[in-house]
Amino acid sequence: EFIEGKTLRSLLQERRLLGWPESLALLKDTAAALGHAHGKGVLHRDLKPANIMLAGSGAVKVLDFSVDPGSRGNLPYTAPEQQQGKLTAAIDLYALSVVFYEMLTGELPFKGPNFPAQKREALYAPASGLVAGLPNGLDGFFKVALAPEPRRRFATAEALAAAAEAAA
Repeated sequence: EFIEGKTLRSLLQERRLLGWPESLALLKDTAAALGHAHGKGVLHRDLKPANIMLAGSGAVKVLDFSVDPGSRGNLPYTAPEQQQGKLTAAIDLYALSVVFYEMLTGELPFKGPNFPAQKREALYAPASGLVAGLPNGLDGFFKVALAPEPRRRFATAEALAAAAEAAA
């Protein structure tokens, strides 16, 4: 399908960060797409802003689902367990949470070079400390969404989107 529009990566390069309402809407639409894919047994494995397209119609499209079962994704966005080859829907939800953090703050939560250690220890700056005026519950949302262990994260795309909305 040809989609006229721009990627989230392009939008972030233009604007650096997005406001709360716009970021939440993009998160919810992307979560809905992932939830649909997960319901069909399909994982993305490489979700990042370059793979989220904002169509001219206003629709959000998720691009470039990985067909390679060995795909390790893009390090800043991959879940800790993905680097060990453990592939479940939790890896896509983790990546979406990293994208959400980036939309809201203009930066990645984990900057490297030692991504595994930073993620294992959850070493990232609270979003509220980077951008004034974000919802009070957002730091608690990210504490769950970026938890090192998948069992401590939101279980579904729907639960992730609902928790983000409730953070306001």
